Amino acid sequence: MVLKHLLGCTTLIADIGVESFVNNLTWFVSYNQAAITVDNYGIVTGVTPTRADLPGALNIPAEVSVMLPTWGTPTIAIASVTVYPIASTSIEIARDNMTFDNYDIAQFEVGDTLNLEAIFTTITGLDPSRIDLYWAITVPNPVTPGNTVASINTSTGEFEALSPGTGTIVVLNWNWAGTTPPVTFDAIAFNIVAPPIVPVTGVNLPNQDFTFVVGQPRTLMHEIIPANATNQNVAWIGGSPDVIIVNPNGTITPVGPGIGVVAVITEDGSHIATHSIVVIPSQ
Repeated sequence: MVLKHLLGCTTLIADIGVESFVNNLTWFVSYNQAAITVDNYGIVTGVTPTRADLPGALNIPAEVSVMLPTWGTPTIAIASVTVYPIASTSIEIARDNMTFDNYDIAQFEVGDTLNLEAIFTTITGLDPSRIDLYWAITVPNPVTPGNTVASINTSTGEFEALSPGTGTIVVLNWNWAGTTPPVTFDAIAFNIVAPPIVPVTGVNLPNQDFTFVVGQPRTLMHEIIPANATNQNVAWIGGSPDVIIVNPNGTITPVGPGIGVVAVITEDGSHIATHSIVVIPSQ
């Protein structure tokens, strides 16, 4: 006689080969009666966890036996039973230990980065070492394959807002407490907007060495006002091509002695700053 255990089912089946003997079986807990019970039909009910690595477990295996009365010595089959706890958790997505309100929409600007965390509000019958978090982002109807609105590290919850759009941040906790892991999760909707446009109000050529030696190019520095202006693009131009040649990134190549003029112009607002350049012969 052999005991079979159906995956995901609490009923044990005794395979005795003779159907007429099924109703003559006697089921009983043969070891660790505090952990399980069994009825006359082989239905086992877990009472106390038996896994050694789970909190509050008895750390003693349980056994169920079934006996078939036969002439002489009864036939007995034994099955070892492991009892897992019912794992129940509740988690909330948080930033800087402040939980998000699930009824609100988290607002971000493009370029924002933050480390999200999962705060467990309840943990029942779950070994903390077996917590398995997974972070994800869902976006409605992405324009292009993949997710271009935001990114998130599936293990750490590190979030980055990439482009304007909406979506949902989800954290899953796989509670590995049995053959089928139940899942608890929290989710928050988010909206990503472009940062406000900061207009350019001016441009400077700060104090620096404006004297060049023939054949020794250098790049000039410039300052956009304000420094956090949205559009940082500029164009460079120069006069007196027999004295200096100016390339688009502000690099000045002195080609002959004399005095030339360089100008930097902002793309936003066409603000301009100029300065004279003195070129001396090489030694």
